[in-house]
Amino acid sequence: MRRRDFITLLGGAAAAWPIATRAQPTPEVPRVGFIYPGSKAATASRIEAILSGLRVSGYAAPAQIEIVVRTAEGDPAQIAPLVREVIAKTVNVIIANGPPVLHAARSATRTIPIVAIDLETDPVASARARVQERGNNRRPRD
Repeated sequence: MRRRDFITLLGGAAAAWPIATRAQPTPEVPRVGFIYPGSKAATASRIEAILSGLRVSGYAAPAQIEIVVRTAEGDPAQIAPLVREVIAKTVNVIIANGPPVLHAARSATRTIPIVAIDLETDPVASARARVQERGNNRRPRD
């Protein structure tokens, strides 16, 4: 009888093993929110630059990272709703392109890190942003 019990146990474990393997949770893919105030046509080169930087860092989009892109199509009134929409997608970081997007993102969240792409002004000098030191997660005071 012992031998039969052992074989039954071994057979049950072999049959259950693929089910247990399939039950493993899939790892969560990080999401990057990208909000651009201009037209959708102008975002292609910017998204490619982001993807290129991610590839250099070892990420393979979209397999390892998802980019949530929203464009305001030149309408400043659309920026704040688009930022809220991107935040609702539970992004891990927001890339804010330009001062209006940076302002809307800072107003909408204090918990999601924001990377500012501001080629128009100096965001540090204008106190809209500060240089993040490695290992320092403190936020600037408002």
